[in-house]
Amino acid sequence: MVYKDITEAREELNFSNWNTYNKEDKAEILDDISTVLYDGEMPLKNYTALHSKAKLTEEDKEAIINWTGQLLDSLYE
Repeated sequence: MVYKDITEAREELNFSNWNTYNKEDKAEILDDISTVLYDGEMPLKNYTALHSKAKLTEEDKEAIINWTGQLLDSLYE
């Protein structure tokens, strides 16, 4: 089950391919990252049930959301 989630996630976003995305795709991805963290949709509950170290604190979430915002801003400088 987790393998399936990881495989689907990599199809959706693979940071190894980051430089192949255009600016608009990067912006959409960064926005999506922030949204799923803010909405509490990630990390997946079934994943953190198996991997407790994958749980994110509110500070972790805030740091990632801030990072995505900074990277998004840098796309348009």
